[in-house]
Order: sequence, then structure tokens, then C-alpha cells
Amino acid sequence: MIRRMPAAVLFYLLAGAVCVLAGGMRMRLEQQWAQSELALMLDKKTLTVEGTLSRVSTAKDRDVLLLKDCETVREGEAWRLKRLLVYMPQAAGGFPLGSRVRVTGKISAFDRARNPGEFDYCLYYRSQKLNYRMMGQSASVTEVSAGRFREWLRRFREEASRTLLQSAGEDAGVYQAMVLGDKSGLDEDLQELYRRSGISHLFAISGLHMSLIGMGVYRLIRKAGAGFLLSGLVGSALILSYVMMIGASASVLRAMVMLLAAFLAAFLGRTYDLLSALALAVLLILWDRPYQICQVGFQLSAGAVFGVGLLVPELERIGSKTAKSNKLFQVCQKSVLASLGIQLATLPAILYHFFELPLYGVIINPVVIPLMGAVLLSGIAGILLGQFFPAAGVFAAGLGHYILCYYEWLCRLFLRLPGSSLNWGRPRLWQILLYYGILGAAVWLAGRKKRYRYLLLVLTAGLILHPLPVTGLRVTFLDVGQGDGIVLQTGRHTVLVDGGSSTVNDLGKYRLEPFLKSQGITVIDYAYVTHADTDHISGLVYLMESGQDIRIHNLMLPVLGKADEAYQPLVLLVQKQGGKVHWIAEDDGIGDKTLKITCLYPWREDIALNRNAQSSVLKVEYHGFHMLLTGDMGEAEERSILDRVVNTARLGDIQVLKVAHHGSRLSSSEAWLKQIAPVWAVVSYGADNSYGHPHREVRERLARQDIILYETALSGAIWLDTDGTHIRWSHFTDSYQNIR
Repeated sequence: MIRRMPAAVLFYLLAGAVCVLAGGMRMRLEQQWAQSELALMLDKKTLTVEGTLSRVSTAKDRDVLLLKDCETVREGEAWRLKRLLVYMPQAAGGFPLGSRVRVTGKISAFDRARNPGEFDYCLYYRSQKLNYRMMGQSASVTEVSAGRFREWLRRFREEASRTLLQSAGEDAGVYQAMVLGDKSGLDEDLQELYRRSGISHLFAISGLHMSLIGMGVYRLIRKAGAGFLLSGLVGSALILSYVMMIGASASVLRAMVMLLAAFLAAFLGRTYDLLSALALAVLLILWDRPYQICQVGFQLSAGAVFGVGLLVPELERIGSKTAKSNKLFQVCQKSVLASLGIQLATLPAILYHFFELPLYGVIINPVVIPLMGAVLLSGIAGILLGQFFPAAGVFAAGLGHYILCYYEWLCRLFLRLPGSSLNWGRPRLWQILLYYGILGAAVWLAGRKKRYRYLLLVLTAGLILHPLPVTGLRVTFLDVGQGDGIVLQTGRHTVLVDGGSSTVNDLGKYRLEPFLKSQGITVIDYAYVTHADTDHISGLVYLMESGQDIRIHNLMLPVLGKADEAYQPLVLLVQKQGGKVHWIAEDDGIGDKTLKITCLYPWREDIALNRNAQSSVLKVEYHGFHMLLTGDMGEAEERSILDRVVNTARLGDIQVLKVAHHGSRLSSSEAWLKQIAPVWAVVSYGADNSYGHPHREVRERLARQDIILYETALSGAIWLDTDGTHIRWSHFTDSYQNIR
């Protein structure tokens, strides 16, 4: 007998399908808009643009203007942009909001991620409906607006920020972030401390702020005898004004919509449902800003509420079976279970964006969150009292100071414990979907009183998010701008060959380390430095200086650089980590039954006249696969290698060549390429570099030999995967393009 599907289930399935279809169409429209703006080819153009001033903020020594409904004239034609971000010297902040402002400056498109793990500024700003920014040179008001209320809110925010600087002193940056939504004054070390401890969400304006401000006023008015309508209207007006003042981030909008839904439910006499309110907020936000679905702030904000509404009740039911009669124990257990539910719901987003699991966050959050209300009230009181009585403002803000000191002490305490921050790596999309599928099955089983299976499934779901081990050999030629950075991975070893750039600032912090963490790499077994120029070591130096997350066991340096002082900082840094230093020359090598790396140059008796001539030349072998890595060696070193009879056999089976010196005309000679005769070549260089790399002559030599050329400046990071017989190539920009 065939049972009919319940009508409610059928309705929800159809509603879900309609939402997915409508969302896909909305995202497509947003993509078309973004592509149409980028097709204007405004990048690196100096233009005059006029737009409506929507927001003013401060970043370091600049005012940041957000212009809407922008118009510009180029080559006799009028062009329109939805929004434009303009960076101006601090003076333009005095323009009234809503005014038409004319700015002149150089426009640039936001940078896209070029490597796995790298932050994507293009995608981030696109979620805010921005495709371009301008470094402004001049600005003027062409039409003054009458938006007095918004301007008053802006002035109040600026005055509140100044008051906090006077009242809170060193804590002003934290209060500004927590109360005013301004993170420009936050100390970077403190942000990193909170992030590694799993409490960085405290810096974000969240539902706690909305409840404290909006719901607090709502309840006061209700107690004064007002009805649901008046109380809801006043509370809503206050919340909307607060959002206008601090800015409408995704987490702020989510909290605002849910609170307004609570007011409406009370007025209509209906029951407020947390998950229904969350669904409404998510639909409204994504309809207006579809790209928010890719942003960590939106994902964590929605995920946390989802965990509270769905997972926490199930965990509390399980905990109730083992709860003791002691009231304190019950309160602590409930807090920990609530924190666990939130972390389970947000775990994929945390790992995808930060690659690390703050293991003790489940314990820290129940301790710090209850005190957040006191910190917020302290900051608000510091602003209000400090306006009239500076001494009272200092006293009020000082009450929260001790809580913030306690937060910092607690974070540092837990970070000293083993496994405090596990480098987990970035899960793939199919792993995330499978994780939530298993989590959903666990909730369903818990509802059927099979709670032991629930716990088992939760543990299984967490393990599924771990990156899969590398099979075969994977070689990643990172896009480091003008420089080199190559990572070799097998199931047993990780090898880094160079890691530096002369064009990308903080390469180690923003490209090299994020890539390694996204792959779940905590140990580099061997780090080869072909030579000590900045464009080969800057990122590696950062890895060793930053210290604790990624460790280098063996540092391999060219023997010809032993007398060069440029290598000494590297030696000291790796020894400080407990690693070993090896000065390598011809025939020195490492390897096992699968991966083997042999040094072909330099030889010990030579004297290098310049640092490029010190470059180690490395042959990589993996079963039947052979690759040659050449550093920055020149034509003289190529001839020297070819003159050695023993190298004739060594160079006869090379399939992949890393083009020397970023494609300089002084390397990759005709004789060298003919002798090696590779099938593929990879050249690492920065787009529009001042050297003109890769030179036209080198391209022509490679073309004459029918060598297929891959370029990091065009493709971003380049992957080579091989099992020793077959070789597969892939490019980061190709695999990443489809989400933009």
C-alpha cells in the first residue's frame, strides 16, 4: 500500500524549491549587474565621478566616502555605477549626508583572490554592491541635501566616538566596535587573540545589542502602561535609528528584522518563532544582497541563531537526562550545551574562512557572554555621561575595563593549553553539505529518543570536515606576484621551495600562511631557499617569525651562500624554532620510495659572483614524473650545468620546467631548453612588473620548442597533480571564476 505524502511536507518541499529557484534567478541578476559594471573597464583610470553621499567613515588617516547612484563621463559618454567607495584625506568627512558630491581620482577594481585560502576583496565588496574604489584627489559638494536626521545621527556617532576616546582610553577601540560598529580603532593583536579563542563575535553588533537597546526600551514602555502598538513603534524607531547610525551589516540587519518580527508578533497576539523570524531575515537580506551568502559575517550570524533554535534544544534534552540536582551545575551545563550547539551550527563557516578550530571556545563563550551586557552598558554609559560629565564617563567606562581585562586574561590562559587552536584546514563544499545532512539526521534521531546515535553522528560529522589527504604528488605554484613560491605535497611530506615577493606586501601573512592553513598544513618538512633575495624569502621569514602555527623542520640553503650575511637571519629563525639547517650542493638530496629531490647545482668548489648565481637547481622525481626547479640562475649557470657530462642523463627526462628568474632574457637559453626539452613550463611573475618579465625573447624560445607555458600572473595559483604517470593541470582563477 502506497502512503501519501503529508500535505505539510509537500508544501514545505514546494516552498523550498520556489525559494531556491527565485534565489538562483536573483543571484544571476546580481552577477549580470556586476559584470556590466566591470565591463566599463574603469580600472586604473583617473575620472571625475558625481554621486549621492550615503555614508562617511574613517580608516587610519583617511575619510572613506560611500557614494550611491554615481555618474561619470568618459570619452564623451555617460556611465553609471550603483556605488563607489572613495578614500579621501581627512577633510571630506564634513560633507552632509545625502548631498551630491563630485570627486576626482584614480579608480581601481577590487583585487580578486589569487590563491587558495587568500581573502577575496572582490567578493567581499561585491556583497556590499561595490565593484570599484577610488583614491580621491579632490572633492566638492554640488548639491546640498536636507537629510537632517541622518546627518544628526552621523554627528552623534562621531561625537560618541570622540567621547569614548576620552572616557575609555586604551579600551576605546573595543567600545567603539561593540557599541558603534566601528572597528577601525581595534588593536590587531587583540583581534587575533579573540579570534583564536573563538570569541571574535563579541566585536560584532549582534542580537544582544538589539535586545539590550530595543527590547529594553520596549519593556520599559510596556511597564509604564503603554500598549503593544505604542511600545513596538517606539522600540522599532529606536532600533531603526541605531541601525542607520552604525551601518547595516548583515548581522545587524538579521538582528533588526528578528526584533521587529518579535514586536509585530506581540502586537498581533501571535507566538514568536525564532526559526521563522530567522528565515524571514535571511530571505530579505539575500534578496537585497545575494553575495552575502558567501560572507563569514552573514554565515556566522545566521548559523548561531540556527544553532540556538534547532540544536540547543536537542542538546538540552540529552543533558537533562544526566543533570544533577545542583542548581549551579545545571546552569553551567546549560550554558556549555548552548555554546556547543552554536559551535556545531557554525563550525563549517569557521573552518572554511579561518581554517582553525578554537577548541576551548565551547568553554570560554559561556563564561564571557553573560558579562557582555555589562560591557555594553558600561560603554553606553561612558558615552552618555561623558558628554556632560567627563569624570563620570571615565568612571562608567572603567567598570567594563576590568571585564575586558578578564577576557584577555582568560583567552591567554586557554591559549597556553595544548590544542587550543587546531589547524583543521578548509573543507570543500560537498563536505559542508554532507556535514549538515548528517547533523540533520542526528537531530531527527534525537527526536526519536535514539540519543546515543545522535552523539555518534555529531562526532562523525565533525571528522567529515577535515581535508582529504593528498593522493600522489600535488605541486602548487603560488601566485606571489613578482617572486617564487612552490609547495609540494604527498601523503607523507610537505616541501616548500622559496616563498617571497618584491611586489606583494606581507606576502607571508596574506597569501603564504593562509594557503598552508587552508590545506591543513602545520609542518613543513623541508623548506628550500634557492637564494636569499627578497622575492624568494619574504614570506618564509614571516612564517618563522610568527612562530607557532606552522613549523619548519629542515631549512635547505645553497652552499654558495654560506658566507652571505643575508642567510643568517634565516638560520637564526629556524634554529629558534628547533629546526635544522642544511647547506646543500650537487648530489645532496632527500627522498623516500616515492618523492625524491636532488640538488644539481651549485657545486662546492665554485664562488658565486652574485646572489642569483647561488641559486639551487633542484630535480624533483615522483615515480615516473620529473620536474626541474631553477631559482634565478642565469645563462652562465645553465652552461655550467650542461658542461657536466653526468647531467646529460639527469636532464633528459624532465617533463616540467620552472622557468628561471621569472622569465628574464638572461636565462632560459636556446641550448638549455633544447637539452631539457620539457613538455610544460611554469613562469612565476607579477603582472605589470617593472622588469618586463617574462621577456619576449623567452616566450619566443619556449614557443620554438613547442613548450606549453603556464603563467601565475594570468592563472593565479597553478596546480599540478600526478600519480607518477599521468599529469593533470588546473588553475585557481578558472576554478574560482564561477562564483563571481
